[in-house]
Parts: sequence; C-alpha cells; structure tokens
Amino acid sequence: MATRLQPMVRLTADQTQEIDHAVDISSASRVSVQVRKLTAGAAGGWLYLQHAASLTEDAFEDVSPAFDLSVTGNETKVFVDLLQFVRWRADLADATVATFLIDLVEHR
Repeated sequence: MATRLQPMVRLTADQTQEIDHAVDISSASRVSVQVRKLTAGAAGGWLYLQHAASLTEDAFEDVSPAFDLSVTGNETKVFVDLLQFVRWRADLADATVATFLIDLVEHR
C-alpha cells in the first residue's frame, strides 16, 4: 500500500515531522521510501527516516542510510525490520533551503 508520508514541503531550518503525522507500518516486513527532492540547498543537509515502537517523542530514533538533500531528483531506499511508527527528520546546513515530498510503500 502506498502512503504519502509528507506532502510537498519547503524547509529553511532543521525540522522533525510532528508525531501525530507519523505512519503506522505495523504489518509491513519492509518499506520502500521515495523522496522527490525538488530543490536542494548549496550548503547541503540530510533527511533521516525515524522509527519507534510507541508514539512518544523520546522513542523515535534515526534509521540509516539518510537521504542527501544537497542534490535534486528522486531517491529510493528500502528499509527492513522497522518498528511500528515512522516519520522524518531534516538536518539542514546553514542557509539551506530544501523542497521535497516523501512517499512510502509497505511490503507485507
């Protein structure tokens, strides 16, 4: 099943997706994540997928590998053994502007 994890967003500072927008993937054995990067900042930055077993702020942790926000285009990664909830976190370099959207596909 395909899910839009994040509609198009333009960031100018570090940001973490709000906890109430995290996606429950409890029945997925693996997840394909596609990030469509429409603008990239010259200073760069990274977009991390985070996962957690419970929907509490301190439970989320980064998953590797991260998505490079210094280049535009589509980038897809496959993640296995994720916990129940997923969201994203952007770590932008100074003066970076990034525009992206995120889709994920759950594989059962």
